[in-house]
Amino acid sequence: QIQKIAQNETAMGMDLAGCKLAWLECFKNDGVNKAHGIMALQNGQLVLVTIKTDAMSMRGSSSSKLFDFKVCGSSSMPSCVSTLSENVLFLGSQLGSSVLLRCRMASSKSIKSSSSPNEEALPEDEGNVENDSSAPRNDGEGDDDNELEKELFASEMDVDLDTLSLTVCDRLSNLGPIQDMVNINTNPKKKEDIALAAAVGYGKHGGVAILSQNWRYESLLKIDLADIKFLRTVYSEEGDAKKSQGSAYHAYLVLSTSESTMILETKEELELVTEKVNFVTEHPTICVGNLKARERIAQVYKKGVRIMVGTKVAQDISCKEILSSTKLEGDPSDLEIKDACVCDPYVLVLLSNGTLGMLRGDGNSKGKVAEFGGKSRGDISCMNVVKNGCGYFGTQDSSDTHLCFMCDNLAGLEVVSLPSFTTVFKSTSVYQGYAKLSNANEAGMEATSPSVSVSQIHCQIDRLTRDLWVSLMISDGFLYVYKLDGNPVGGHHLTRVSVLNEFLLNSGSPSNVTRRMMRLENVGKHNGYFVTGDKPFVVFLSQGQVRVYSAFRDGPITSITPFHNVNCNHGFVFATESGQLNVCNFNDRVSSTLSWWAEVKTVGATVHKITYSAETGVIAALVSKGIPYRKRKPEEGGGDAHATNVYAAQEAAVAARDKEEAFEVQLISAETLEVLWSHTLGPAEVGMSISSVYVKNQTDQSVSSIIAVGTATPRGEDYPCRGNVHLFKIEKQDIPNVELGQPSVKWGASLVTSKDFRGSPGGGGVHVVTCLDGYLLVGIGIKVLLFKWNGQYPPETPPGYPKIPQLEQCGFFDSTLFASSLATVKKFVLSGDSMRGIHFLRWLDAGNDSRKVLQLLSHDYDKPPIHHVQFLIDGSTLAIMGVDMHGNIRMYAFDPKDPDSLKGKKLLSRAVFYSGGRVSGVTRMTAKASSNSPAMTVSHRIGVCLSTYDASLGMLFPLDETTFKRLRSLQDRLVSSMVQVAGLNPLRFRHAKNVEAGRGQSSDKVLDGQTIWKFLHLSIEEQNKVAKLIGSRRETVLNSLRSLAVGMGVY
Repeated sequence: QIQKIAQNETAMGMDLAGCKLAWLECFKNDGVNKAHGIMALQNGQLVLVTIKTDAMSMRGSSSSKLFDFKVCGSSSMPSCVSTLSENVLFLGSQLGSSVLLRCRMASSKSIKSSSSPNEEALPEDEGNVENDSSAPRNDGEGDDDNELEKELFASEMDVDLDTLSLTVCDRLSNLGPIQDMVNINTNPKKKEDIALAAAVGYGKHGGVAILSQNWRYESLLKIDLADIKFLRTVYSEEGDAKKSQGSAYHAYLVLSTSESTMILETKEELELVTEKVNFVTEHPTICVGNLKARERIAQVYKKGVRIMVGTKVAQDISCKEILSSTKLEGDPSDLEIKDACVCDPYVLVLLSNGTLGMLRGDGNSKGKVAEFGGKSRGDISCMNVVKNGCGYFGTQDSSDTHLCFMCDNLAGLEVVSLPSFTTVFKSTSVYQGYAKLSNANEAGMEATSPSVSVSQIHCQIDRLTRDLWVSLMISDGFLYVYKLDGNPVGGHHLTRVSVLNEFLLNSGSPSNVTRRMMRLENVGKHNGYFVTGDKPFVVFLSQGQVRVYSAFRDGPITSITPFHNVNCNHGFVFATESGQLNVCNFNDRVSSTLSWWAEVKTVGATVHKITYSAETGVIAALVSKGIPYRKRKPEEGGGDAHATNVYAAQEAAVAARDKEEAFEVQLISAETLEVLWSHTLGPAEVGMSISSVYVKNQTDQSVSSIIAVGTATPRGEDYPCRGNVHLFKIEKQDIPNVELGQPSVKWGASLVTSKDFRGSPGGGGVHVVTCLDGYLLVGIGIKVLLFKWNGQYPPETPPGYPKIPQLEQCGFFDSTLFASSLATVKKFVLSGDSMRGIHFLRWLDAGNDSRKVLQLLSHDYDKPPIHHVQFLIDGSTLAIMGVDMHGNIRMYAFDPKDPDSLKGKKLLSRAVFYSGGRVSGVTRMTAKASSNSPAMTVSHRIGVCLSTYDASLGMLFPLDETTFKRLRSLQDRLVSSMVQVAGLNPLRFRHAKNVEAGRGQSSDKVLDGQTIWKFLHLSIEEQNKVAKLIGSRRETVLNSLRSLAVGMGVY
């Protein structure tokens, strides 16, 4: 009924096909019976639906007057809308980010007042929704009808006497479907600095994303400073007076070397002020922080603690005074502070004898330390303090305000509340990495002498979910992350959380640089901590999840700290072992809520295909968006009457809509993701493929880097389809009317060649384009055609002779039904047929036109529907891979010596397994060598990276036989020994889908990485047991996994 009435609302013009509707329960209106709901349309518009439900209105009014529709905002294309509670609405989207909304419907006066005490407390996003990095952006040019989509949600919407308010409380970030991807180089000085550029999203939320396993940032300043072991920024009483829009800037940057301390003042420029301030500079600084709401500075060094108010010294505390507070005997002259933590109002210090001392500042004593305290233990190895704002471990009724987490030399964990030092939790043998850490007093666990210990501990509270996270760094380099669970009645325990272990495994090796866990708060709205060392990485905690990103590309990092001043808005500073200080920042496009580090830039259109020009560092993309109608060229004469009528009918239909979908070729900067240049294709011309190719100019024998674009102009089955190949050359172009100090040139492109394909045979849309040995290789329908390029200006021919074309055909191959994909290596070609399998070809070029031919070497006799093909290389071994329409990965071998190959005519099937979803793109990648030895460098491995329409990525690599057998045994043992979800076999998920019985069954020659990595989720005791069962040792298995992790660390 709603759909019938809405279709009659000509003013709205709503299309309710596939819309989602949820009824709101938060609205109650005395005297008038109405029902309200939020309806999400397929174009992303949110519509408030109001229905009069009283009997008088239903009897006395027409059906159209019972309904009222008003647009109240826009979002990503919806997949579901659900009411979670009285005032909470969930709007889910498969093509974009999902949001959690707070819906309020009340009078205008009450909406401006505070919320009702009974209303559910939900945290709300800080700042403007439009400025949130996870919110979709539209940088494209829209018309007046789509102005509502420039804002994500309206703040208030008037409805008669009532007001609808939609507030975004939280988001689930989603890139949307990955349409295509390509390898790019993000640093021209480092060829190994590779990332993935992906075409993501749909419609006005489509864009380009840079995906990487490493974190990426914008470098603002680099300073050469050697031997920096520790750095930290602090506020001061004077610095807090210098504010910009209510945000206090850091006042000082404290730099500690091996022998002394330097102080930099953080104004518009960093200025060395070591001699002008009263910090302790003759000793290295161990820790520094603020007390009493940033007014005081506490500096901890090896001989004591100094408290300052501004730049004036308020009090000095020696190790002797700290030792006396713990009531332990000892020689204070030999004591030094080896670790410390500042958490307002507490300063905790760890003495060299393992004693923990506490200093608590008093707000009324003008900077003096009012109270001493300590823990009378002599075996503490590390500690950390967190504010107990939510009554963790059942301390709601306690007067204690903070929690101190301590680990001893026996790898025992103890949690005490401050300032009373009351033990609230205790556990032993945490180095084992058990799945659950329970209270030792309850479980009756006994401590044993471990071979490894806990070297670092870090605690942090999730800003949104208020979860308490505890991270333990083991002395062998492994990281365990736990989350507090339980309740006061049933008891509390710490549950281990699974993280991206392949990064941590790569870091789990000896480090020359000291590993330290350093807190990062409010760094571009990201919160977590950084782990320094030879193989550093960063951990972000948000939305109840742990995200780990490597920081290997910068080399060993010794220290890091948040940094905020007038020129660096909520950035950070880190020091490298090579002697460089880096001031950096994150841009607004960065997201730390995905498995890989993502930098997303929307272009206001759907990005279909993408490629990369390595010479210019420019990304070329095929995008489509709606534009006003463009008049087509008149049809050429000579056709039949039926085709002429079809052509005229289609033109009339497009003209009546007054809009059309137009395709563009865009050049996008790989550094800034700014659109540098665009070229709109002709009316009704659809972009099908784009590729960066190297073609040889047969006129002057030069090799050029060209962007090749394949297009089609379909007009239905009653009219012949035409296709084109356009060749663009990227070159620098002058920028007119440039401002002083701005670049005067930018990258652009010029059309150098265009070839039209029409008629039959050889006509139709150009679905795939690539290069082969300096020639241009294209797939058009059933045909695979090879062209040589005679340059933009071919040589002149004598009078009476035909002109030499720019693109001249020199080879062809007829596929079975439809050539959907092509892949080349050297002079070999793989052609995937969308319905009839794979063809393996070889290009024969004897130097003259009579001996140039595309020769068929072998093909797949099973003939599955192949959508993607690629080569895999393991040293001198070449393997063939194809991905069918169901997402199955098929591995083949070309072996003429095998009798089953029928003298090489048949491709031998080696394995078939399920990738996990429908594959949208495949790109080749070279695995990193696990050793720097020349032998490992020469025997390189080339695998593939796969993307799916579900916004997931996968990697496929060849393995040597020894490693494969060991990991295969490990995989089988893990499946049988570990508790599986719902008792299901995880290997069954990898079985091929929709495969006929007896044809290409799943093989035991494939390893499932998701199963193998679960070995790292086991405790050390369980790992030793599993390794023994497969006839190996834990260290040997870890070395095999570490070698695999190094090879996967391509991006």
